[in-house]
Amino acid sequence: MTTTMQANPEVQLRVAMQRSGLAVDVFPEGNSCVAHVSGELDLATRNQLFNASTAGNHPAMIIDLAGVTFMDCCGYGSLVASRSVVESGGRTLTTRGATGQPARLLEMIETLERAAG
Repeated sequence: MTTTMQANPEVQLRVAMQRSGLAVDVFPEGNSCVAHVSGELDLATRNQLFNASTAGNHPAMIIDLAGVTFMDCCGYGSLVASRSVVESGGRTLTTRGATGQPARLLEMIETLERAAG
């Protein structure tokens, strides 16, 4: 994962994270903070997304999944855990832009949650 944060761009951290197959670029957008995610969101990269999406104290975090090519249950769990932490601090977390396999996974989970009532 490569993480670009205005507050703390550490070169060693970026180089180590590039090997994982996930890139997260975090930047401000209006009153929100946006994390553009690309690559595979899975067991190997879930903690990297969690750390990037829960850092800081901005009122709203948006996770843009447009560049995610694959997401498994562990990747989805990272989104759930991130939302829990962010919302416990009185902030919001939303996702946008999922396409392909990640979008199908999210749709399937939403369908199952509706059916469970």
